[in-house]
Amino acid sequence: MVGQKSSLDVLKSELKKVGVASSTQTEFCQGNVTRWGLAWTFLPEVSLQIVAKKKKKEKPPMKYVVPIPDDPLCYTVSTVTSKLKALFTLLQVQTLIYITLVFSQHLLYHIV
Repeated sequence: MVGQKSSLDVLKSELKKVGVASSTQTEFCQGNVTRWGLAWTFLPEVSLQIVAKKKKKEKPPMKYVVPIPDDPLCYTVSTVTSKLKALFTLLQVQTLIYITLVFSQHLLYHIV
Protein backbone atom coordinates (compact mmCIF):
# COMPACT_ATOMS: atom_id res chain seq x y z
CA MET A 1 0.00 0.00 0.00
CA VAL A 2 1.32 3.43 -0.92
CA GLY A 3 0.22 6.89 0.13
CA GLN A 4 1.31 8.80 -2.97
CA LYS A 5 0.03 7.97 -6.42
CA SER A 6 3.38 8.95 -7.95
CA SER A 7 5.00 6.03 -6.09
CA LEU A 8 2.74 3.58 -7.91
CA ASP A 9 4.38 4.02 -11.34
CA VAL A 10 7.86 3.68 -9.83
CA LEU A 11 6.89 0.45 -8.06
CA LYS A 12 5.22 -0.99 -11.17
CA SER A 13 8.31 -0.33 -13.30
CA GLU A 14 10.53 -1.99 -10.65
CA LEU A 15 8.23 -5.01 -10.61
CA LYS A 16 8.54 -5.35 -14.39
CA LYS A 17 12.34 -5.25 -14.06
CA VAL A 18 12.36 -8.20 -11.65
CA GLY A 19 10.07 -10.31 -13.85
CA VAL A 20 6.61 -10.06 -12.36
CA ALA A 21 4.15 -12.12 -14.43
CA SER A 22 1.00 -10.18 -13.53
CA SER A 23 0.07 -7.19 -11.37
CA THR A 24 -2.94 -5.06 -10.55
CA GLN A 25 -3.72 -1.98 -8.53
CA THR A 26 -6.69 -0.57 -6.66
CA GLU A 27 -7.65 2.59 -4.84
CA PHE A 28 -8.82 2.88 -1.24
CA CYS A 29 -10.74 6.05 -0.38
CA GLN A 30 -12.10 7.13 2.97
CA GLY A 31 -13.14 10.73 3.35
CA ASN A 32 -10.35 12.92 1.99
CA VAL A 33 -7.68 10.21 2.33
CA THR A 34 -6.70 8.04 -0.64
CA ARG A 35 -4.26 5.12 -0.63
CA TRP A 36 -3.26 2.81 -3.46
CA GLY A 37 -2.79 -0.93 -3.20
CA LEU A 38 -0.57 -2.94 -5.52
CA ALA A 39 -0.67 -6.72 -5.88
CA TRP A 40 1.63 -8.90 -7.99
CA THR A 41 2.59 -12.48 -8.71
CA PHE A 42 5.60 -14.20 -10.23
CA LEU A 43 3.50 -17.20 -11.28
CA PRO A 44 2.56 -17.02 -14.98
CA GLU A 45 -0.50 -19.25 -14.49
CA VAL A 46 -2.03 -16.70 -12.08
CA SER A 47 -3.73 -13.79 -13.79
CA LEU A 48 -4.58 -10.79 -11.64
CA GLN A 49 -7.58 -8.90 -12.93
CA ILE A 50 -8.27 -5.23 -12.55
CA VAL A 51 -10.95 -4.61 -9.95
CA ALA A 52 -13.70 -2.38 -11.31
CA LYS A 53 -14.12 0.89 -9.45
CA LYS A 54 -17.41 1.58 -7.80
CA LYS A 55 -19.03 4.74 -9.03
CA LYS A 56 -19.46 7.36 -6.36
CA LYS A 57 -23.04 8.17 -5.57
CA GLU A 58 -23.79 11.70 -6.58
CA LYS A 59 -25.53 13.71 -3.94
CA PRO A 60 -28.86 15.09 -5.08
CA PRO A 61 -29.01 18.87 -5.32
CA MET A 62 -30.31 20.73 -2.31
CA LYS A 63 -33.83 21.97 -3.00
CA TYR A 64 -35.67 24.93 -1.59
CA VAL A 65 -39.38 25.22 -2.37
CA VAL A 66 -40.97 28.65 -2.06
CA PRO A 67 -44.75 28.45 -1.77
CA ILE A 68 -46.66 30.98 -3.83
CA PRO A 69 -49.03 33.01 -1.63
CA ASP A 70 -52.57 34.02 -2.52
CA ASP A 71 -51.23 37.30 -3.89
CA PRO A 72 -48.59 36.19 -6.41
CA LEU A 73 -47.52 39.80 -7.07
CA CYS A 74 -45.66 39.97 -3.75
CA TYR A 75 -43.46 36.97 -4.65
CA THR A 76 -41.77 37.48 -7.97
CA VAL A 77 -38.92 35.31 -9.21
CA SER A 78 -36.52 38.22 -8.99
CA THR A 79 -37.58 39.01 -5.40
CA VAL A 80 -37.11 35.45 -4.21
CA THR A 81 -33.82 35.09 -6.13
CA SER A 82 -32.40 38.26 -4.67
CA LYS A 83 -33.40 37.20 -1.13
CA LEU A 84 -31.74 33.80 -1.62
CA LYS A 85 -28.59 35.38 -3.03
CA ALA A 86 -28.42 37.75 -0.05
CA LEU A 87 -28.86 34.85 2.38
CA PHE A 88 -26.14 32.75 0.73
CA THR A 89 -23.78 35.71 0.55
CA LEU A 90 -24.30 36.25 4.27
CA LEU A 91 -23.56 32.56 4.88
CA GLN A 92 -20.55 32.72 2.53
CA VAL A 93 -21.95 29.92 0.36
CA GLN A 94 -20.99 29.91 -3.28
CA THR A 95 -24.01 28.98 -5.38
CA LEU A 96 -25.24 28.56 -8.89
CA ILE A 97 -29.01 28.86 -9.07
CA TYR A 98 -31.07 27.22 -11.79
CA ILE A 99 -34.69 28.24 -11.78
CA THR A 100 -37.30 25.75 -12.92
CA LEU A 101 -40.88 26.89 -13.15
CA VAL A 102 -43.22 24.13 -12.13
CA PHE A 103 -46.85 24.21 -13.22
CA SER A 104 -48.09 23.79 -9.67
CA GLN A 105 -48.21 26.08 -6.68
CA HIS A 106 -44.42 26.14 -6.20
CA LEU A 107 -41.26 27.51 -7.76
CA LEU A 108 -38.40 25.05 -7.58
CA TYR A 109 -34.80 26.24 -7.06
CA HIS A 110 -31.94 23.85 -7.66
CA ILE A 111 -28.97 25.10 -5.67
CA VAL A 112 -25.73 23.48 -6.76
